[in-house]
Amino acid sequence: MNKTILAGAIALLASTSVLAQDDSFRVELDAGYANGDRSTADYDVTNVQATFYHSDVKLQGPYLESAFLSQVSFLTLGYLSEDTAANRGESANIGGRFISEKGVVFDASYTNLDSGESVRSLSLGKYIDKKSLLLFNATFGDDSDNQTVSVNYHTVSTIDDNDVSYDLNVAVIDDERLDSGNAMFITAGMDYFFSDALSAGGSFGSELSNGSDLSTLTVRTDYFFNPKFKMGLSYSDTGGDIKEELLGFNLQGRF
Repeated sequence: MNKTILAGAIALLASTSVLAQDDSFRVELDAGYANGDRSTADYDVTNVQATFYHSDVKLQGPYLESAFLSQVSFLTLGYLSEDTAANRGESANIGGRFISEKGVVFDASYTNLDSGESVRSLSLGKYIDKKSLLLFNATFGDDSDNQTVSVNYHTVSTIDDNDVSYDLNVAVIDDERLDSGNAMFITAGMDYFFSDALSAGGSFGSELSNGSDLSTLTVRTDYFFNPKFKMGLSYSDTGGDIKEELLGFNLQGRF
């Protein structure tokens, strides 16, 4: 099933890539690879994702935020695999975002794991202004004892004639596998745009639970060789109860 979804995404990409004009795009195709090092084992992650927009997305600066600033509804299809020396895990997902004329946002997604389990996610929010979005999310696994609720704020502003984007996410996880049964995570991030094409940034997240010192630091950079093709690099380091490092890169084409 997972590979069937992937094949459908590629076929749909090929059939719609001719629809966009030179100053816009209708499809984004992403591919990525990352190498991770956990305290228990090394692993490799590969992923591909296709995003299909309901109408043309105008190429505007900063290029990384073009789709967010255009406020266009979309559909996504994705596939991910994680390989260790012992086994391989796969997942496929389908999701989408509907944005009304008044800036109300509704997201929904479904992820199928090769273990037979699934994860469902629903979000509701609103563009506060043309460059700011507040979004509430609920994520559910097959087990009712495994769920997450969160609130996310994303905005793009300007400092000294350069664009800057900010993210803030607060999530509460209810999972019987956790020692305390639940946990709160707070993550804050920022990206600084040296130009429409080049950005650098990062994020820091921490678990606020009794007896836990789990935290993750991420740094990243993205560069557009032209407005429709980019490469990104990222590195994350998780410390505390879990030790993990992850180094990855990704490519994106727009059509």
